[in-house]
Amino acid sequence: MENIEVLKQALPYIRQYRGKTFVIKVGGELLQTEGFLDRFSNDVALLYQLNIRVVIIHGGGPQLSRVAEKLGIESVKVNGRRITDDRMIEVANMVFSAASTDILGSLRSHGTPAVGLSGVDGELVQASRRPPVKLVDQETGEEREVDFQNVGDIETVDAKVLDVLLDNRFVPVVAPLGADRAGKVLNINADTIAAMVSAAMPAEKLFLLTNVGGVFENVEAPGSRSRYLT
Repeated sequence: MENIEVLKQALPYIRQYRGKTFVIKVGGELLQTEGFLDRFSNDVALLYQLNIRVVIIHGGGPQLSRVAEKLGIESVKVNGRRITDDRMIEVANMVFSAASTDILGSLRSHGTPAVGLSGVDGELVQASRRPPVKLVDQETGEEREVDFQNVGDIETVDAKVLDVLLDNRFVPVVAPLGADRAGKVLNINADTIAAMVSAAMPAEKLFLLTNVGGVFENVEAPGSRSRYLT
């Protein structure tokens, strides 16, 4: 009887969100947390069974740093943002593909059919190489010009490939890469991809699963956390 009461309480929400799209961004730090991926996949399986369309965008920063170190490639960051040279973008291709495969395998174990892709596939994410920028180095306090190299800024998102997969009852799993008009692969912030994919779909809800305490108007002011994106 308790289960029936719980189901009765849930029914209005099931009706409200059936057929709607949820975009879920998963941070790389959570993917390497023991037990997280299994619990996450179980929750996605429930949403899938309720006929909610789910798009997953994942990160992989910690994994990228770890693999690069093993390969003897220095991970250089300025104010928390990674400089992605030609060697690092090769490693990113490998690491993000592996992260996608881990998610796909876990979803499959929970009976959820999923397809791995990146922003390069189906011209999902059209980007341009970020130009060198002047910024104040938080470590030295000095202004400097920084070239982030193979880092992209999103120009447009074409969600057509995601709609095709969702219409055929697949869960898209998107790695944080895009490409410019010449086909040059670029490293792109996963939160930015998730936000812009959500707007392009459009999605009913955007979930950011991360070890960061939310999205802040001012990163140094905890009281500025957005009540809309937490």
